[in-house]
Amino acid sequence: MLLILPLCSNSQSIEDSLLHQLSVLEEKYHDTIYFELYNNHKLLNPDKSVKYAFKHLENTERYHSIEDQIKSYRLIGTGYNYSGNLDSAEYFLLKAKYFADSLNLIDEKLLIYGNLGITKNIKGKYKESVEYYLSFIELARTNNNPEYISSGYNNIGIIYYQIGDTKVALDFYQKCVSIKNEFKIEKGLFTNYYNIGLCYIELKKYDEAFASFQYVINNCNNCPLNMIVDATYGLGKAAFSLLKYDEALQYLYSAAEMSLSISYYQTYTSANKLISEIFIIKKDFVLALEYLDRCNNIRDKYPNSVNFNNMLQYSKIYEELGDYKNALEYKNKYIAMKDSILSGEKISEVKNLLSDYQQAENKEIIKAKEIQVKRNRQFAIMFGIILVLLLVILLFAYRNIEIRKKLNDKLSNLVKERTSELNTLFYRTSHDLAGPIATLKGLVDLISNNASPENVQNYISKIDITTSRLETIIKRLESVSKIGTLRIERTEINIEELIKKLVEEINTTSIGIVKINTFGNPRIKTDTRLMDSIIRNVLENGFRFVDNRESVHELIITIIRNKRLKISISDNGKGIEAGNIDLIFDLFYVAHDRLKGSGIGLYQARLAAGRLNGTIQITHPKKPTTFEIMIPKV
Repeated sequence: MLLILPLCSNSQSIEDSLLHQLSVLEEKYHDTIYFELYNNHKLLNPDKSVKYAFKHLENTERYHSIEDQIKSYRLIGTGYNYSGNLDSAEYFLLKAKYFADSLNLIDEKLLIYGNLGITKNIKGKYKESVEYYLSFIELARTNNNPEYISSGYNNIGIIYYQIGDTKVALDFYQKCVSIKNEFKIEKGLFTNYYNIGLCYIELKKYDEAFASFQYVINNCNNCPLNMIVDATYGLGKAAFSLLKYDEALQYLYSAAEMSLSISYYQTYTSANKLISEIFIIKKDFVLALEYLDRCNNIRDKYPNSVNFNNMLQYSKIYEELGDYKNALEYKNKYIAMKDSILSGEKISEVKNLLSDYQQAENKEIIKAKEIQVKRNRQFAIMFGIILVLLLVILLFAYRNIEIRKKLNDKLSNLVKERTSELNTLFYRTSHDLAGPIATLKGLVDLISNNASPENVQNYISKIDITTSRLETIIKRLESVSKIGTLRIERTEINIEELIKKLVEEINTTSIGIVKINTFGNPRIKTDTRLMDSIIRNVLENGFRFVDNRESVHELIITIIRNKRLKISISDNGKGIEAGNIDLIFDLFYVAHDRLKGSGIGLYQARLAAGRLNGTIQITHPKKPTTFEIMIPKV
């Protein structure tokens, strides 16, 4: 009894805590508390658990969905199973099944089918019970739930044990344990070892039976008390089979006392029946009758298939006591109950069902092998495809290496070109700066040698001119540097207005005729500084290299705007020799020796056009000399 009191006390404290929560929680959340109260009493007080299941139903009908109501029906049915009210259990479970099937609620269907299997088993309807368990297993497979699959195997094993086919029962129990060990499922594992122990007793493998029951008792630390009860009963049955009757009685007394304290009637009746059999062997028929009456007194509380064996045992006891009338009466009851519960036809139906199931399983195995062959074939095809893809990738990688090599060569050439330009820039810059610096040094020396006031003023004027030259050179070099590093900022401008403004700035002497023709919308979005540099340098080139033989210097500018911008600038100046066309945009290149230029302007224009992903080229070198500027995105 020491094992029981803490459990009962703990159960009461849990109930008190849950009832307190009911008083503080909003009513629509009470279903969760009722569910916990149901679980708290399911084993110890099944009648009370049914009461809380009905409370759960009332709450779900008022506040929740049909899915929650289905759960309520299942809880009521399961509670009735535990209390032994099998007809009510079947009614509510079938009601839950109807709605769960309609909505195809797989998780609920699993629990409902499992409980219906238990109900049918207790009622002795083994064929229907096995059918529910097989459906339960198939659903569990569909849902990829190894725990439920193993549970289904265990429950089918129970049925075959009850009808006397112990080898088949053991096979199902071992399948169950194998799955649980594979997936490390601890729930119910000790129950399975208990069932295996019972099979070993029937197969006269008593050492294995003792080992199974003792394993449960030694390792089941946090199990429900009913598990310890079952294992203790198992040890008593094993001792009985070994004819160790006194040892068996100690185990059976303990199992009967514990099972009665927790309303665990199944093991209570089994333990008392076996105690009665021991007293029959000991020829103490009064005690045998007393313990058998204990089974019979709660038969209505837990009507299971062991009852017909009780009738046979009553017949034996009354026969030994010389009460032949009662002996005959109970013998007839035994025959009637045996025929209704364990008729050859019913056993045959269950075995045929197993045969059909095994055939279906074999078909599934064959189908699985066919699928595996198909998968292997698909794998071979996929491997071939992957191999081809790898070859393609390698080919692309090779081509990519070639392309990168070409790009590297191009980049190397570009670096050489830029290095050459830089060397030229340094050379020309040092050359251009050397002259003015030498001039300045000479003028300073002249002033230092006590030059006359009139000469000093002249020297200062020359110094001013020389420094202006230096300033011009430096500004041009700065502008080249800025174009290469300038951050592009696109703003909206009117390209026609920009060109007019630049013409006015550059053509200070107002010589010649300038015509501007615009086709399309002149408003564009571009970097104003870069566009200014391009047009300014080309215009300066046109105004600088005039042909004095022409009576009028003429400049024609054509703007064409569609998806891109095209600007043509034509002049009737000196023109460009064919040999100079490829050099005209080089740094510091001057095509006409007699007209001094910096050799920077057109180079700067090409650099700026490149920054806008555009181009500048000479489309007509002879008169009229035509420069064409193309900018793609405006």
